[in-house]
Amino acid sequence: MQPYFFPYIGYYQLAHSVDEFIFYDDAAYIKQGYINRNRILLNSEPHTFSLAIHNASSFRPINEHHYLNNFGKLKKQLHAAYSKAPFFQEAMNLVVQILDDEDTSVSLKNALTLTKVFDYLELERTFTFSSSIKIENEIRGQDRVIEICKKKSSTNYINSSGGKALYSTADFTENGIELRFIETGNVRYDQKKPNFTPNLSMIDALMWCDKGSIIKHLQNYTLTSNDP
Repeated sequence: MQPYFFPYIGYYQLAHSVDEFIFYDDAAYIKQGYINRNRILLNSEPHTFSLAIHNASSFRPINEHHYLNNFGKLKKQLHAAYSKAPFFQEAMNLVVQILDDEDTSVSLKNALTLTKVFDYLELERTFTFSSSIKIENEIRGQDRVIEICKKKSSTNYINSSGGKALYSTADFTENGIELRFIETGNVRYDQKKPNFTPNLSMIDALMWCDKGSIIKHLQNYTLTSNDP
């Protein structure tokens, strides 16, 4: 999966479901996508935040982009949004640690928003960047994913449910790989407001939930096939 900045909990469930998670960092950067933006609760309403990227271009891969290293606005928004949340200090320390890391690479900083959360939760997983796996540039799309699996001697590949329109079970099976998709369950937690707002940045869950509860939420998913 492309590295996103503190994506929603389903992305973390995907990482939780596998032995090795591969950041697709040499995929093309998507302007106006969610690579550098997400949503938090601000004044009990969903609010989209965005981090500035230097010279963003859809013609260059994610790992060739850098943040402008201007994160003060986001820090202030998080203080305003969550200062009264029960786990604000722990979560804020984690976010600030990532934001203040000197490496401004979009792919590396985004990757930290996954790996550091797993460290925080004391969950061990292996994380790899696709750019470290030698594959011919002309191999694209599904064929590239299959080639990555082969390079890793993988017998199982799990993707988000959105990948059902992109990948063929038969093609993976022909290459000795079982293809499955993750479906997020009914994840709910107390946001101190009447109606729960789903699919926010993982930052929201970190602010409201203790570590044990977050781990339970990470386990709230099912794996499905793409069979008709």
